[in-house]
Amino acid sequence: MANMENYVVHYVLNISLAYTLSSWMFPYSVGGNNRRIFVLCISLAFLIMLFLMASNFADRLLNFVSEVDFFASGGLDKIFIAVTIWRGIYFMGIGITIFLFQKQISMLKQRADMQKKASESKMQKSNLALEVTNARNAYLQAQINPHFMLISLSYILRQYSKIRTSDS
Repeated sequence: MANMENYVVHYVLNISLAYTLSSWMFPYSVGGNNRRIFVLCISLAFLIMLFLMASNFADRLLNFVSEVDFFASGGLDKIFIAVTIWRGIYFMGIGITIFLFQKQISMLKQRADMQKKASESKMQKSNLALEVTNARNAYLQAQINPHFMLISLSYILRQYSKIRTSDS
């Protein structure tokens, strides 16, 4: 029978299953560098069994509290097991989707950070190239200035000596 307590209890179980899978099991077994597929398979089987027992316990507890017949009040039969395993697999799929979505977001953030670092590196390289060019120009300017001064002084001295020799 569908009543509010039944929905609340079972959706807490279902959502707990999805988030346990996406937040704990997949990051541990698939998320890192070491792939632990065997551990994942054992954990999934254990998680399905735990989900089956928790659903059965929840139905029995709801039957005891509200005195309404629930799905598992008749015991563990094939239909209850099949439906509960199917629901567990469905919510495991949701957990896998959540994990993959979080992984994709993490990869996009990592890519954005790498692009930001690359652009900062390019900016730093261009700034260094500009500083080197400015330093070379300043060096050349420093070399040219004394030459102009010496040439100018030499010209003035020649003109002065010409003027002196023509006056005498």
